Amino acid sequence: MSDPLVIAVDSSTSATKAVVVDKSGQVLSTGKADIDLLTPGMDMYEHDPVQWWESTETAISQACAALSDADRQRIKALCITHQRESFALVDEDGGALRPAILWLDSRAGDEIKEYGSDHIHELSGKPADTTPALYKIAWLKKHEPEVLTSAHKLVDVHAYLAHHLVGRWVSAVGSADTLNLLDIANVDYSDELLDIAGVTREQMAELAQSASIIDTIKKELTDSWGIPGDVVLVAGVGDGQAAGLGTSAIDEDVAYVNIG
Repeated sequence: MSDPLVIAVDSSTSATKAVVVDKSGQVLSTGKADIDLLTPGMDMYEHDPVQWWESTETAISQACAALSDADRQRIKALCITHQRESFALVDEDGGALRPAILWLDSRAGDEIKEYGSDHIHELSGKPADTTPALYKIAWLKKHEPEVLTSAHKLVDVHAYLAHHLVGRWVSAVGSADTLNLLDIANVDYSDELLDIAGVTREQMAELAQSASIIDTIKKELTDSWGIPGDVVLVAGVGDGQAAGLGTSAIDEDVAYVNIG
């Protein structure tokens, strides 16, 4: 059989999973590696971003190792889905300047009260809540300003993994929008929201349309996975959007329930 295969990566709160699928959605192999949850204080939840990549590389290696040589030759693309709203601050080499702050972290109650409004909801598409990253970035602006201003990039999980995979700081629109920093009507970063967060446009990852091809994955990686040909990175979406797609909840009058 010569139909192409895809590596689907889900980097979530507790683990990263890799699944190799064919064009019909049939699963040929899987891999999984855990991620440690850090709790430095009340209502604070963090990750070491290094584990985002280490767990991804391990999960992909496991999934590829479970395939035959012939099936590894069929792998043509890799796509990322991930825990939404979580973000990391990195230097020019990609090193983390502090632990990543996660979507479930609720330290920014004061910032939600200060900046949350109907206007921000309409601009970004996100109601004032503990989940969107905007308010936690604003918390850093108040409590850790030196780290925020010195960061080369502020990135979601997609952009962090893409940098390891293809050497570029790039996220999918369907991933980066969960940071609550995009003007959703114009599908671009909002200067107003960036100002609230205390970051600049230059500190943000470039944006790629979901389902577009970003670049070719580094050959040293595909070689280590036993894949002989080129593999492209396809821009993905956050895990919630992916779940909606997977359940065909894509029409305005269709909803799905996610309990976990």
